This record gives sequence, structure tokens and C-alpha cells, in this order.
Amino acid sequence: MTFLEPWLSPHKSLLDVGAGTGRYAAPLAERLAWVTAIEPEQLMWERIPDRPNITVIASTLEDSDPARADLLLCAHVLYPIAEVVPFIKRLEAGGRERVFIALRDSANAHPAEAIVPRARVREPRLSDCYMLLRQIGIEPDLILWRQPATYRWPDLESALADCRGRVGRDWNPEQGRAFLESSLVVEPSTGGLVYQSGDNVTGVLHWRPRG
Repeated sequence: MTFLEPWLSPHKSLLDVGAGTGRYAAPLAERLAWVTAIEPEQLMWERIPDRPNITVIASTLEDSDPARADLLLCAHVLYPIAEVVPFIKRLEAGGRERVFIALRDSANAHPAEAIVPRARVREPRLSDCYMLLRQIGIEPDLILWRQPATYRWPDLESALADCRGRVGRDWNPEQGRAFLESSLVVEPSTGGLVYQSGDNVTGVLHWRPRG
């Protein structure tokens, strides 16, 4: 949010691709004229706050046709995208002034990754995206920062459900429960459970759309 500050203005619009529960869309709506949030998962988009200047499109970017916006934000969405070049071109076509892609540039620190390490497949990282953008003729600016990797749940069952959903068919109930019971700590201020695994390196690639 601090990084976006120089580009925010009360007369500008923003397209948030993969908006989730509105983590960015909601606070950005307070600083912009309009925010369009694209999110295909109902359990996510139904939690986006109801604001007069937020439009929610319950779809993927590929299956929607949103109006262009001044700013386009795509935060932590590219990891599972198989056909990434067409996706990036759709992103670029949606922004008039600036396109922002946020990704981790370190390993996924979620506890699910520690329970069942995915050594066979490494998630794409910001540095991979940077090289890909250069290969397709985009010369993005880059900023990196380091932040604590902290995950919170209200209770153990919520943590188990989250990890089980991320691991999928390789989930082992006994192994997962044992790991979380030994790794989660109680947060005194909320009574919830917290998992901390050091720092993540995260960054943003951003550029002025071509054409």
C-alpha cells in the first residue's frame, strides 16, 4: 500500500485482478474514484466489503471483459497460471497508466509447504517473472522488500482445513495435525493461532502499458 502511494489519486480507477476477499480493493477504494475487483471464487468475493465505488466481477480475467482502468494490480495471482504470457498480455491491456504485478521472490512459507514439501515443483518467483517480461519486450521497474511470513487462524480446525486444502491428495491427517499442534502458538491479543516461519522476500514489477 505504501508503495502504491505515488500513483493514487481521487480521480483514478483501479482493476484488482484476483482480488480475493478485498484485502487491497477495500482500502484502495478509499483513495480512488472506482475499484473493479475480479475474483472467481465465491467464498472469496462474497467477503469483499460492499462499497459504493467497488464493482465485483465474479469471474476469471480470461472469462471477463472489464473496462480498462488507470491502474491495474495483480497481487500474488500468477503462481498457478499455466499460460502466463497470454495472461500478462491481458493484464497489460487492462491498464492505461500503470500495471503492477506482486509476487514472492522466496519459497512459499505457508505451513502446508513444510508439512508436505513440494520438491518436485518450484513455484514461480518474481525473478522468473522479471526475466519473462524482458523476453516479451516489457522493461519493468522492480522493487523488493523483506517482511515477516505470518499466518493466522482462529483455531486449530481452521488451520487444518486451510492446510488440507492446499496440500490436496497428499494430505496425511495425523502428520498434519501433529505438525500444526507443535508449530502453532497462541496469539495473546486475539486468542487465535499463529505460524511464523521467518521472512519472505516480496516485490513488485511495474511498467507503463505499451500502446
